[in-house]
Amino acid sequence: MTSPDIFAYTDYRMWMRAWFDAKERRPSIRGFAQRAGCSPATISSVLAGTRDLAPTVADQFCSIARLAPEERAQFLELVEFDQAPTRPRRHAALERIMATRRFHGAQREVDAAYLLFSRWYVSAIVELARCEGFQEDPDWIAEILRPTVSRDEAAEGLAMLIAGGVLRRGEHGRLEPAESIWATDREVSRVVSVQVATIHREMLMLAQSALERFPREERHLTTVTLAVPARAIAEVKDAISRFVEETTGRYAATAPLEQVVQLSVQLVPLSARTTRAT
Repeated sequence: MTSPDIFAYTDYRMWMRAWFDAKERRPSIRGFAQRAGCSPATISSVLAGTRDLAPTVADQFCSIARLAPEERAQFLELVEFDQAPTRPRRHAALERIMATRRFHGAQREVDAAYLLFSRWYVSAIVELARCEGFQEDPDWIAEILRPTVSRDEAAEGLAMLIAGGVLRRGEHGRLEPAESIWATDREVSRVVSVQVATIHREMLMLAQSALERFPREERHLTTVTLAVPARAIAEVKDAISRFVEETTGRYAATAPLEQVVQLSVQLVPLSARTTRAT
């Protein structure tokens, strides 16, 4: 029997539903449950996302679906990515899943999102595509980025952004950023939720190294330590979000665009509360 390509998925439930939907010679949910030693309600709940897949049932599913060793390993990684109790374990599983997908050439929006939130220079390439004088040349991109990256890194980022639909051909054949539809893609949203901490760490490291890499006239870093009412934290976060949105909206629409910059704002506690929460 022919199974849906498991390397095209990052969500094991979606793959299981596709497997059951391919009716040819497939057991029914009831028949599968009987062979796996569980109830049909259990399988239905797993497919609906209201119940996790037990390790023993996951193994049984691999056997019943007659998955090859590499497919079996990928399925179990998908289960780990979805059900691991900690972010580090989910992140590690995602790294292995995406590496296998690249090997099998299963690249699309979810892979572009993964790369976009894994490497600082990938989002920089997207913004470079908005700038006057942009060249669709990995050598040019690698050289103009600060810090510089390798040609291979620039080429991989550019190719993935095009394959994932993040960059597209405009009216005159020039690459330009496309309007993203990622917010409606469940698989992409799951990948981004795990990867967002990774890109934050990379951006913080870039800001730290900027003290030595750029003269004062080319950078601006401001830090203030202050005491605030605990109830004001949400208001401060909202104010920061408005500032970022207003700054982005104001200058991203001002032609000509000629340079890519990083705008980072951090708000972190330096103490616990000094009073009891009410």
